[in-house]
Amino acid sequence: MKIPIHPNLAAAAGAGWFLLASGCITMPWTPAPYRLEIVGIEDKEVTAALAALTDLPARPAKPDQDPRRLERRYRADAAKLQRYLEAQGLARAEVSLDIEQKRKQSVIRFTVSGTNVYTVRSVKVTGWDVLPEQWTHQLVGQPLSYARIDEAGRRLVRALQNQGYPSAAVEHKTVGLDHETQEAEVRYSVQAGAPAVMGSWQVDGLKRVDPRFVERRVPWVPGDVYQRSLVDQFSRQLSESGLFSYVGVSRADEDARTGVYDVAVHLKERRRRTIGVGAAYQSDTGPEARLQWQHRNLFGMGQKFELDAKYAEDLWLGLAVLTLPDWLRGDQDLNLGVKASEESTDAYLVRYGKVFLTVQHRWSESWSGTFGPALRESVSEQLDADEAYLQVSFPVTLFWNGRDDVLNPTRGFGVAGGIEPFYDLEEQFGFFKSMVTPAVYLPLAGETLVLSSRLTLGSISGVSLDGIPPDLRFYAGGGQSIRGYQYQSVGPREEGRPVGGKSLVEASVELRWRFWRNLGTVVFLDGGSAYEPEISDFRESFQWGTGLGFRYFTGVGPVRIDVGLPLNPRDGIDNDYEFYISIGQAF
Repeated sequence: MKIPIHPNLAAAAGAGWFLLASGCITMPWTPAPYRLEIVGIEDKEVTAALAALTDLPARPAKPDQDPRRLERRYRADAAKLQRYLEAQGLARAEVSLDIEQKRKQSVIRFTVSGTNVYTVRSVKVTGWDVLPEQWTHQLVGQPLSYARIDEAGRRLVRALQNQGYPSAAVEHKTVGLDHETQEAEVRYSVQAGAPAVMGSWQVDGLKRVDPRFVERRVPWVPGDVYQRSLVDQFSRQLSESGLFSYVGVSRADEDARTGVYDVAVHLKERRRRTIGVGAAYQSDTGPEARLQWQHRNLFGMGQKFELDAKYAEDLWLGLAVLTLPDWLRGDQDLNLGVKASEESTDAYLVRYGKVFLTVQHRWSESWSGTFGPALRESVSEQLDADEAYLQVSFPVTLFWNGRDDVLNPTRGFGVAGGIEPFYDLEEQFGFFKSMVTPAVYLPLAGETLVLSSRLTLGSISGVSLDGIPPDLRFYAGGGQSIRGYQYQSVGPREEGRPVGGKSLVEASVELRWRFWRNLGTVVFLDGGSAYEPEISDFRESFQWGTGLGFRYFTGVGPVRIDVGLPLNPRDGIDNDYEFYISIGQAF
């Protein structure tokens, strides 16, 4: 049976399992009697995306199914493929369905024709003269894409709303096709609406939060020209405060003719106290348990108090932090904390206590930083030698976050860098410790297939290795470093035990595939080492590890299970494999 499917203008996307072949895609399913073929498309990425849209992987056709039911079911699939192709600029594409029933294995075949790509020749806008800078470049000269046309329309509306027109809208948009030149003309009809200025704000839903906390986050003065970005910023800051389970920001005055945009803020407060538990396991360090307690509104102005305890076979750690928001200015917080820990590893035994004051500053959504003094007292044992240290430091860190998600990034770029000067109050000498870690996330097939990479560089200068407390030196190896090698095992060694170094180089590449709803897998390659000089001389062997991982995606981040294998293992040091279980991606 041959069923033609007529064009529609919409967009669709999806994900699934697939196997590529030249010019077509074949998906054998055992013991399912049907296989899927998509022919007529040479682009393998497009072919794979089409295959992911079909219903066959999720519900394999059964051998005894009524052919008419199969026809109805896969006719709907053909329509989805049609819409996807049109959204990619194949304005005259057609998809036909052919079901071949055979004794051993039947075929469900989608044939694509009319795949000529149209190019946008011009863009015209009626109803508004001042267009956003570089706005037309998003479309002109580009392949016709209805998804891109919709996005450009949203950008146009947002530009109008940021110029004082809260009711701006695109009334309709049309696409004219020139079949001879295979070019397209896109037309938008815009209704700007009445202009407005920012007005007052009204808040409801507050119980324990002081109204001044909300007032401090209002980014406009009554009488300012209306800007949608200011309203969004206000809503975002309230949401990110962590005090509210619901934040609704809307126009209070339903009569837009007044020309004043008064804001109504509807809030629902979260519970003030939270208890959190966590667990992890690594084959080199054993099980780990974590308990957290938080009071997020201690005195009514969002003051937060946190207690954090961690326990493992060779580690205990306690942390208490008081956070004062809006310290001296609205984009700045003050943290006052105390920390104590004891850790016993193959490299050292250390006990330390630390008090610190840290200022957190936010320059923008992407840029942030911290700085502040700390006092640290520690006792370390390494190679049967005990040392006591009393040190002050002043760490300064900078963060650039261009990622789409913290626990499970799928696109963007991030970098963290910092320098911490130390001064030993007893021995009267100082040194500097610095690190930088950039990371890149490239979507290869939307959020389904992501290539991620990370580089870490570190250096300690101004002192010999013996003058640095063992736990402040650089080590490599472990689940957050080079998978496949034991924790802190890579780098300089003495008497068969790691002693750490003054410099560090680490690199990681990971291919992440979310193949089915909440399930994913990764393949990774890690490499690196610590070195004795403050600038890596690569005299230590650069250790490489590879392996596979499994991901189960949850609302709080993916559950991570990785198995790492050393590619160049060292005799008598490295195991055949190491495995790791935790929450969140490796980086």
